[in-house]
Amino acid sequence: MKIRRRSGRPTAGNIDEDCNDKNGKNSLFDSDCGYYHQIIYPLLVSGSEKYLICWLKTIHLIKSKQTCSKKMASGVCNSPMSLIDSKGPDFLQWKCKMCSKKKSIRDDSIFNGLRCNFKDAIRIILAWCKGYHVDDVANMLSLNNSVIEELYIRAASLAEKCMKSNIGDWQIGGPGVIVIVDTYPEGCTNTNMIRMTRPILCISEVKSIPQKYWLEALDRFAYHDTEHINSLKQRILRTIRAVVRPGSIIVTPVRSTLCSHSDFQSLATIYPTIVSVDVLAKHNNDHQNVFTNMETIWKQVLDICEEAQFYCSSYIDLFVVSHMWRAVYGNEAFERLLFQISAMQ
Repeated sequence: MKIRRRSGRPTAGNIDEDCNDKNGKNSLFDSDCGYYHQIIYPLLVSGSEKYLICWLKTIHLIKSKQTCSKKMASGVCNSPMSLIDSKGPDFLQWKCKMCSKKKSIRDDSIFNGLRCNFKDAIRIILAWCKGYHVDDVANMLSLNNSVIEELYIRAASLAEKCMKSNIGDWQIGGPGVIVIVDTYPEGCTNTNMIRMTRPILCISEVKSIPQKYWLEALDRFAYHDTEHINSLKQRILRTIRAVVRPGSIIVTPVRSTLCSHSDFQSLATIYPTIVSVDVLAKHNNDHQNVFTNMETIWKQVLDICEEAQFYCSSYIDLFVVSHMWRAVYGNEAFERLLFQISAMQ
């Protein structure tokens, strides 16, 4: 699956030009502090390839043991395999003790089939966690864009599975906490409408620092297709129930194709206070304007939604996942992702 759709370049997440060359690639990745620098960087120096593989096995990013799957007259071999030296880029491979069948150490892992070495693969995962653009990473690592794209997709897909299976860790709001809901591009204020834009559900706490939000790409729809619109409305309500904690104060547009104030009244038993932006605007004064406040609150989310439109429609879901992952885990995003990869493989 290709990631980039539109011509041009997203504006967010650009890498400093001083590091945007082949000589600067190590300074960009290997100067990263924290878990990466303390644990992984020593394993990326020349001559430490087998130590890196040992570490990958230890934390279960690749299999620590394999059994032979060769089909024989009597059935599947199922004999244990052992590691032997290899002349390939991985330096090691599995070999069956019984029938001598060989197997890549990448099999059944996130690295399977990738045309890059383990060192660069780890750097690519770090780059995804830091929000670097595919073009920059490909240039610095002297790799084809398709390699970066493939690993970005795999990383985002695993992160998405983690989020959905641990939704409680991603909930926002709570009793008395204000949560605003809108859909891009119809709402979120001052959007630059883009032809063939894919709508995105946007949910955000008002006063959390750093900002807590949930973004979910929705299907495109035709305004005359009421059945599809009603289906999307039900999906939004399901997401609200899953993501927003009971007792939150919900703020919605008074009129919207997908999330009007009236559409949320069925949730009144869960969220006793559901108000529209227009009602809040009645309390505007010289010192406070709710619409100006909304622009400020939505600024970060709006930037993400507009950047998302540079990518192919099928990747937008995973693109917003990458932003939510970084927003929740911050400097621990890389370590957390490695843990999730090892837990879900």
